[in-house]
Amino acid sequence: MHVFKFLTIVVLSLLIVGCNTANTLETSKENEKDEVNITKISRNQSIDQTPSNQAKDLLQQHSEINAIHAVNTDKQLLATVEVKHMQRFKLQNIKKKLTKKLQKNFPDLKVELSADKKIMMELGKLEKNLNKKQYSKKEVQKEVQRIIDFSKEQT
Repeated sequence: MHVFKFLTIVVLSLLIVGCNTANTLETSKENEKDEVNITKISRNQSIDQTPSNQAKDLLQQHSEINAIHAVNTDKQLLATVEVKHMQRFKLQNIKKKLTKKLQKNFPDLKVELSADKKIMMELGKLEKNLNKKQYSKKEVQKEVQRIIDFSKEQT
């Protein structure tokens, strides 16, 4: 009888500790999801990337966004956003609202906004490359135009 009581206490203790740990893990995962994934681009490029960094700061304020990538040329601003899973039902409205906000804040640039994963990956690669090495104006413009053409090809 004593063995049965001992085993019951041990099993209940393990269940309580295990459930408590699971709740702690879920809470920490939720807190991680609240942070937006952005990478600032070096301003030491042939084309100053300050507008793209400012666009990231603007878009970061929206709670429905998980990640943001943006690169600009002298005439264009290309940005991509990753929308949280449950917000994807409202994707068209979110894109429209964010595009208007970017156009209002950057009236001198032609704004392109995408929520496509492939475009986001391509723009992410370009951001990383811009941080690693120096690009000429022509190279940046060519890469941005290639990604814009690719995004229009997808649709």
